[in-house]
Amino acid sequence: MMEDTKQLIRQAFKQARVSGKPDWHRMTTAVLKNRLLSITGNAFNETEYGADTFTSFILGHSDLVDIDRSRFPPIVELREPGSNDLDPGYANPASSRPKIRSDLWRAALDYSSGTEYVWDTVYGQARPSRPGEDMPTLPRVTLTVHQQWRREFVDTVRASTSITSEQENQVNTWVQHQLPTSRLPFPLIPQWNGFLRDKVHQHLLSWFGESGLDPPSNLVTTVAERTTPRSSDAEVLRQFVLRVVREMTEHELTQLNLPSRAVLRVTKSSQ
Repeated sequence: MMEDTKQLIRQAFKQARVSGKPDWHRMTTAVLKNRLLSITGNAFNETEYGADTFTSFILGHSDLVDIDRSRFPPIVELREPGSNDLDPGYANPASSRPKIRSDLWRAALDYSSGTEYVWDTVYGQARPSRPGEDMPTLPRVTLTVHQQWRREFVDTVRASTSITSEQENQVNTWVQHQLPTSRLPFPLIPQWNGFLRDKVHQHLLSWFGESGLDPPSNLVTTVAERTTPRSSDAEVLRQFVLRVVREMTEHELTQLNLPSRAVLRVTKSSQ
């Protein structure tokens, strides 16, 4: 479990690093928690790891990060920020990952809404069907097939990957209760994403072939990780506000009105 959470924290700092932030190895507890929530699809909860507060969770990883609680909000700093061991894939920051085109991905896996999708032969795209039209219907992946894919994935993991008994229990629960991807052990999430992508790809190719249609050339696209800095209007404004605050007098600070929601977010993250 500890190794899983370390991987989560490393991934959070990696996101900051590849975004081009000059001080990527330092972030507030609020920012770090938001990154962990983003990585896990809002599934992260420090209490699941035996911590009463997020600060306590961070203190439990003192071999990986330092925390400065004299600041408000507290600042978390990655130890040895020059290391390339943020995650196994960082050695090639320009690496890319294949991705099924979003309209076809949605058509194949949207089994909860009941929407029927068709292949629009005029515009070359998958979209919801319209009354009275005659377009080829795209078959969605059924829950039964999706569940079978999960079982195949687990068999593959057991055969090729060394997992702990705790991870084994997590995986079995994930299959049995059809839990979201975020409930997999963290190291297995990218493996499952790749496995599912390949299955959906084959599913779509088979349908195009059986229907006598040519699959689009961009059925699978390549998404490169961003490695160069990109300016942000919000970040520019944030830095400007910080400079103004530093120049404010005590009287001006007492008159400062802060958005209640922002104050609440910071308060919660520091508890």
